[in-house]
This record gives sequence, structure tokens and C-alpha cells, in this order.
Amino acid sequence: MDYVDKLVYEYAPKSNQLLDVVDTADNQQAGVYNGGYSDTPNAPAGQTQPKDFVYGDYNGNLTADRNKDIASINYNHLNLLTSINFENGQAIRYTYDATGVKLKKEIFLTPPASVNPVADATTYYAGNYIYEVNGGTEQLAFFSHEEGYVEQNGSSFDYVYQYKDHLGNVRLSYADNNHDGSVNSTEIREENNYYPFGLQHKGYNNVVNGRDHKYGFGGKEEQDELGLEWIDITARNYDPALGRWMNIDPLAEQMRRHSPYNYAFDNPIYFMDPDGMAPQTELFNLKGEKIGEDANGIDGNVSIIGDSKKAKAIRKSYKRYKKGKSGGSLASQADVESGYQTTKVVLNAALGVLKRTIDNGGNPEESSIVKADGTVVDGDGSYQQNGDVAEGKLPAIPLDEKSSSTSIHGHGLNATITDDGFISSNDARVPGPSDPTAFSEYKENIIVGRLGTHTGTIDPDGSITIDEKKPPLGAAFFGNNITVKSKPILTLTKEALEKITKI
Repeated sequence: MDYVDKLVYEYAPKSNQLLDVVDTADNQQAGVYNGGYSDTPNAPAGQTQPKDFVYGDYNGNLTADRNKDIASINYNHLNLLTSINFENGQAIRYTYDATGVKLKKEIFLTPPASVNPVADATTYYAGNYIYEVNGGTEQLAFFSHEEGYVEQNGSSFDYVYQYKDHLGNVRLSYADNNHDGSVNSTEIREENNYYPFGLQHKGYNNVVNGRDHKYGFGGKEEQDELGLEWIDITARNYDPALGRWMNIDPLAEQMRRHSPYNYAFDNPIYFMDPDGMAPQTELFNLKGEKIGEDANGIDGNVSIIGDSKKAKAIRKSYKRYKKGKSGGSLASQADVESGYQTTKVVLNAALGVLKRTIDNGGNPEESSIVKADGTVVDGDGSYQQNGDVAEGKLPAIPLDEKSSSTSIHGHGLNATITDDGFISSNDARVPGPSDPTAFSEYKENIIVGRLGTHTGTIDPDGSITIDEKKPPLGAAFFGNNITVKSKPILTLTKEALEKITKI
């Protein structure tokens, strides 16, 4: 089997600090590297190899990286990167304002002078406007906006659109170069595909037409100057080849169970971290509309606000915050906790069970289980006998994992004749007689199907009339102590689920 990377991590004793990484998929001495992490030798063959990483300050920051030939890394009083000095004398320097907003990046291809050094390349940051110095002349490189960016093209400007995935990664950039109102394959500027931890796929879709736009993973700046290969994610710098930060989390005291160097709790499919502070929680209303984001996001990544008045207040404050107006703010931890907290992985899995139920003709009992680490295990739609009741067979997982997992199963969508002679379909909001036994062990239980009962009548002549109006499809969310009398904590329609999972 061919591997891009096959990494072995070595940590300092009783510490979260990474000391060394060995890539067994590479051949160091032959200089063969398969991409991803390049495990270059730190000493000649036959000599003891020193450890890759050095942490030389009191804040736990990385201060040297021998694998990238970085001799020293310096930080300011805000714990932000100020300079990177390489063994060959090359350097990168950063300038910030008093609040920590990055203003300038300078690249030195030769050792910088001690007084008034002149950089070989300089980038200035003025909000959404990025300027570069080329040939001694400072000029606008591009400015970003909600739909992409605008870049200078001679005396005119090109409007470049971008497609972003649900995590905010820029996947496709394109422009209507000939202004004919449509875009074909020749007008695609750039395509990016990423592994979950942010490493970019190589070997295909790597054609760049025009500017190599350095803002991709999470919409953040990818720094590849002098072989750095880090991503500047606002508060910290991140190495996607290792899935680790280079300095500790500014909010580490709020997440004491986790390493301060981990990215997205080591689970980037389950969580996202937009600024290096903490994995982010997004807030939604019952219509599936995004109404806010939290300030530190340590409890999950989706909170659904069922109280309409509360949802309106959060949305109003968030809109003012996005526009930079007074009185606006991100959602507080209390706002997050006032809603139903779950994840997009769980909601995607619920949507998947509902779609499989539709595809199989509306029959029960499709099912899935979402484990604590975000792994989704799908059922096969088969039945098992539980006394006199035939129920869906959940996928098997270890018993000790049930209390931290989410169960999802489908109720039938079609109206049928009941034992008492009525025409009725199952209601996802009402647990079935066997549901408490089957699902009480799980942390969270979700039933998908019709949010209401689809009814009909049996006419005197024995013919059946089904009501034309059908209750909407969706999901009902229950806690862990589910009984036949349990009421859902909230319900979401299929359309609301699709909105949330697409954002």
C-alpha cells in the first residue's frame, strides 16, 4: 500500500509537547518524500538525530523546528508570532497593531540588516484589502468580499467567485472572463481539496489560472514562504501536515481535558475552529436559519434555539455584530446552553436515515448510531423480533459506548390499518412501544419520519380513503430517558435539517 504519510509521534514525558515526528512512508536518506509531512534528516547518516521540535519559552510556544531548518521563533506580549529565523539566514517577520491585528509580513531571502532592513517581499493587511510590494512599488493585490474576491488585472479588476464547503474551506474559484453570463471549465481559476486536518490533496486539480489565492482551508492564509507550510488561523499558527498548533490555546484553561496543542479536539469532522481559540458553535432557529455564533465554542458545534423570542434576540445581536454596529455581539455561553446542543454529524446522520426511509418506500426501520468520536455506523434496515413486536435492528456497537452515543431510527411513513381498525401512520414525535427498551441506553435519541399522523378512513363499503394532506417529514429529538409518554425536546423538518447541514 502506498502512503502519503505514516507518522509516529514522540512526546516529552508526562507532557503534551510534541518532540519528534518520524514519517515511515518517506525514505530520508534517499531524499524520497511522498508529500504531506516531509521528514527531512536533522543530521548526517550515522549520527544521532536531534529531536525536531524545541519549546524554549515560558508560554509553551514552539521556538525551533529543526525539520524545517528553523533556528528560532519569537513571539510578542500577545503571544503572536513576530519572527521566524532560518538556519541559512533567511527570515520572516510580522507586525501587528496594539490589539493583535496583523498589519504586515516581510520575507527576507538573505539575513536582514540590524537597522532598517529592506525585505525582498512585503505584504500589507488592511482589513479585507491586501497590498503587495512588487519591484519596490506597493499595489493592491486583491480585496475579499462575501462571494469571493476582486483582484487587479492591469488597469481593470477581475471579479472572482468562490464556492466554499460547509466548513468554510474554499474549494473552487472561478470568474466569467468573457462576460457572457456563464462559466465553463476554462474559466476555473483554482480548485482545492483537503484532508480533514487541512492538508491539501496533491497530484490532481492543481492548475492555477491567475493568482494562486493563498486563502483556502477555513478561508485562512496559507503560508508557504521559505517552506514554512503553516496556516495563519488568526490567534495561532497551524501545521496541517501534523494536525497540531505551534503554540498553546489562548483558552486552554477552559478545556482542561484536552491538549492545548490539539486541533478541533482531534476531530475536525465533528468540530471546526475558525480562529485558533476554540472549536466553534453555530446557533440556528427551528427553521434551520443560522442566527449566530458563540464567543468561545467549547461545548459543541450546533445549538438549536427552540424559543422564538430568544432566537430573534440572538439573531438581531449577531447581525449588528457582523455589521460592526454597537450593541452587537457573538452568542454567550448561556445562549448556547439555552438551545438543544448537537453536531452537524448527528444531523447529517438523521437526514441520512430519513432519506433511506423514503428510498425504501416509507417502511421502518432504517437506523444509524453516531458514536462519541463522530463515527457513524449505519444499520442495514433489517428487523429483529422483540417479543410480539418486530423492530428495526440497530447496528451493533460495544456496550460501554452506548451511553455516549446517539441512536437514530425511522418510523414508517405510510398510513396503514391499525389493530383497532383505524387508518394511521406512525408519528416520529411519539415513541413506539418497544422504543424505550431499545434506545434508553443512549445519550441522545432521534426518531425520523412524519411529524404528525397521516390518517385515513375505511368507508362502509370497505374501501380506504387516505387524507391528501400529509404531515411534514422531519426528526424528533429526545433525551436519554425515553418512554412511550416522552415528548420531543424539539422537532426539525427535513427542510430545516438540510439548511443546517449545508451551512
